[in-house]
Parts: sequence; structure tokens; C-alpha cells
Amino acid sequence: MRQLRPFLILISLALVSIICGQENLQWCNNGPTTSPDPKWRKVPSRFEIMTELVSGNETMELSQAFSMQRDAIVTNSRYGSIQFYWNFVTNEQFEILTAIVNQQPRPTCLRQVIGPTSETSVIQPNTLMIKPSILLGFDPRNQINSLWGNQYIGDEDLRGIPTNKFKSCFDVPDIRATVSATYYISDATKFQAGLLANESIILQIDVQIRNQSGRQEAYKYNVFRYTPNPNRREERQALETPAGVYCPNRTSTLAVPEDIPDRVSSNSEAFITQANSSIFSTHNLHDTEYQFSRIDLWYPDPFGGPRWLHYTEIHDFATGLSYQYNHTIHQCSVRDINTGFNDAVVVDGKPNLVQMGSPQHVFLMDDITYQYTGEKQCRDRVWCHVWIGEKSLPNNTVQHREWYWASNINGEPLEQWFPVKMVLQAYASGIPIYNWET
Repeated sequence: MRQLRPFLILISLALVSIICGQENLQWCNNGPTTSPDPKWRKVPSRFEIMTELVSGNETMELSQAFSMQRDAIVTNSRYGSIQFYWNFVTNEQFEILTAIVNQQPRPTCLRQVIGPTSETSVIQPNTLMIKPSILLGFDPRNQINSLWGNQYIGDEDLRGIPTNKFKSCFDVPDIRATVSATYYISDATKFQAGLLANESIILQIDVQIRNQSGRQEAYKYNVFRYTPNPNRREERQALETPAGVYCPNRTSTLAVPEDIPDRVSSNSEAFITQANSSIFSTHNLHDTEYQFSRIDLWYPDPFGGPRWLHYTEIHDFATGLSYQYNHTIHQCSVRDINTGFNDAVVVDGKPNLVQMGSPQHVFLMDDITYQYTGEKQCRDRVWCHVWIGEKSLPNNTVQHREWYWASNINGEPLEQWFPVKMVLQAYASGIPIYNWET
């Protein structure tokens, strides 16, 4: 993934026109503006903004979801889509893009630690493309910038909409730059289309920026939509990394539950690429108290016949025997239990003996560290806390796992979470082998 770092930086550099020695840049001749004008409507500490970022001949869509602990930016351009996430609680930054591996799209996540010298006011380090939140009065760590302000400088029609114009000059300390910005805000006394009384919207922000080394850039944000204080659930979805994306070395903020009952059953379906892209269905029963487990497997005829085949395997840990029954040919065989179905573990110090594994072992919860990725909708009217993990296997194979525990049903939070879904996938050299979901 290190090879992707130069690629991402090149994209960011390509999207901003570098202006060297340009005249008529309007810098802060009277020093920074340190307090908002009385006519300025304060931006709340939670908002979402959708924009078009225009720089020279380059244009891209850019949206930001913002809170005082986290923010996220999504960009779409002719170079593709990239998602950026900053978490100032865990001091981590993530960049997610979709790479094509063996002609298959796969999301790739890059993690960086946010340190004292990290440049978090810009979308990418070593650029001068600052976030919308910096222009709206927040500092590089998403706190209110007490040294930011603006001044009302008059009115102007913009795209047929009457606006109030504001000017701001301020410093951005983490990139050692000075910003001169002009804001176009709809005039609440003259324009009310679809707005509440006395409500205005941000329409455009023109940006000129220069750092201490003399590098200068200019661009503008055309604002499509600005939503102050968005719905909490929508905000959370925007601030969290997407479902199914694993970020190596990520700090987990919530431990995966371990209270799986000693007696549990599950149903699952698997899409097996290497078996002619067939679907396999299973029913599993695991009973620790009675030292007993059973798996029923239904799968299509590997020779292309119309019938589905049915196979049952029962493990009796009291005797150490495994019973396999083929329902198609009515044949039963008896063998010693092995660890092939993941319900058995080797006895410490006795490699030739096995015993029944815990429910956590059966459900693959005890051999890797899971990371919490947030709350996602997992069933109709059901929301789940989600944990994700990956394990390296032989032959350049990676096993990808996701655990979903119900946390909210019909809008009501649950006092006791319970597991409702597990996703198990495997990739060999980036090529999918199977996709299993319980």
C-alpha cells in the first residue's frame, strides 16, 4: 500500500493550480480579521457541506461532514473518488480509494497517525487545498478558531441570488500559510426560496492562500448544499468509514462482545467462486453443555445435475467421534474428530487430542484483533455495531471477517446486543475465492 501514497499526493497536486508570482492577490494589508462581523451567521459545530471545487481548468466535487471530534471529506474527479477521514479522539487519519486488483475493484485504506506536526487543515499534506471547515471558523483540530473572523463588505448578486459579501484574512498555523477568503451568503431579507425565516445559505467561497515559502494558490468553492446540525444518524454514517473496509492498525474504540451463548445455532449462505460460482447453504448447531455440534450443508450437484445435495456431519466430543452422512446416497461414515470445521481445538501439550472449542472459537472471534468501525444498518429496521478484521493465510490468501451485533431495532436502542450476521470472505492474490454470510 505504500505505492499508493505517491499516487494520492499526485492527484491532490494535479487538482490545484499553482500560482507563482501572480499579481492582484488581495492579502491582509490590515492584518488578520479576528472577530466575526455582526451580520455573519455563526456556523454550528456540526454541519455537512457539498461543493464544487474549481481551480484553474480543474473541477472536482468535494463534500465534508464535520463535527468537533471527527470529520470526513469525499472527493470525486476525473481521477476517481477518494475518501478522507480524520479522528481527533484516536488521532488517526484514513484515506480510502478503490484500487483495481486483477480487474476487480477493491477498497484500500491507508492509515496515518495524527501527530503534533501533522497538517490536518488541508485535504492532503504538502498542498494548500484547505478544508471548508477551516474557511468557516474552525482550527486544524476541529475546534473553534478564536483568531478567525470576517468583515461585511457589501452586497452583490451571484447567479441571480442577492448576497451579502464578507471578507476574511487569517493564518493557518499547521501549514504556515495566510488565507484571504471572500464569502457570498444569501441575503436573508431578499431571498427565502425553500428556507426558514431569517435563514441564509452559503453560496460561494473564493480562496487565495500563500505560505511562508512564497507558494501561492487560488481556487473557489461553489456550494451546492449546506446542512447545519444534520440528523445524528446521517451524520454518524457520513463520519464513519464505509462498510466492509478494513484499515490495518486502526485503533478500536469498542471491544467486540464475547457473550455468545453456550448453545447457539446459525444459518448461512456462501458464494463459492472456485466451485463454479455456486451457492452453499448451511445450518449449524453448537452446544457446549452437551459437547455436541452439527452442521447440515446443502449444495448444488458438482456435475451439473438438477438436484441439491445434502450432507450432515455430527461431532460428539464425549466420544471423540465424527459422524458424516450423505443424504443422497444414504451412506454414513465414522471418523475421529479433527479441527477442520473449527469447532475443535488441540489439547495443550497433547497434539493428538482435541476438545470442543468455545463459542468464540467456533465463530472465529479469538484468533485475530477486531476493530470497531461504527454502526450500520444490517437488516430491515435493524442497526448493528460492526467489527472487522483480517487474517493472513498461506498461499498469499487473506481472510476478511465482519461481525454485526444488533444495537437498535425499530428506532429503539437495545440494552443487550446480540449477533445477527457474520461476513466471511477470502482473497487469493486479490482474487475473491468465497463470500460467506451467516
